[in-house]
Amino acid sequence: MCQPITYNEQERWVVAMRFKGAISRTSESWQRFARKVHNQEIPVSGWGISVYITEGEFDPNDVEYELMFPIEGEAHAEPPLKIKKLPAGKVASIIHRGPFDGIGAAYDTLFKWINQQGLSPAGYAREVHLRCPHNTTDPKGLVTEIQVPVRPSS
Repeated sequence: MCQPITYNEQERWVVAMRFKGAISRTSESWQRFARKVHNQEIPVSGWGISVYITEGEFDPNDVEYELMFPIEGEAHAEPPLKIKKLPAGKVASIIHRGPFDGIGAAYDTLFKWINQQGLSPAGYAREVHLRCPHNTTDPKGLVTEIQVPVRPSS
């Protein structure tokens, strides 16, 4: 696991689809989402992004999340897909290498570090899948950037 950092993320347009259910079904959700994006011929320009819409305690059996692909240029999407903008802003970031079942430690490290830096979360955590199961069959080869939008603590 790399050391956490902060940087200014640029705004980006994405195609997105929202899901709710057990985190263990995320892979099926990605397949469904990717098929819909492909069928609507929406041009994807980057890695997949997962945004976890959680308030309070995280329950792995009841998670609301949004899956996204960055896009370039203008695009139109039919429901359940939608085109939206991820806003620019400062994010705290950490890179997790390896299976998803070990990603919780990276989240713990990042949130502890955010607090130590005098920052507070300013939005939902998101995962940028730099090397995902689509690119590798070896779970040890997975690479995920965790980003949390941040602001100074009040």
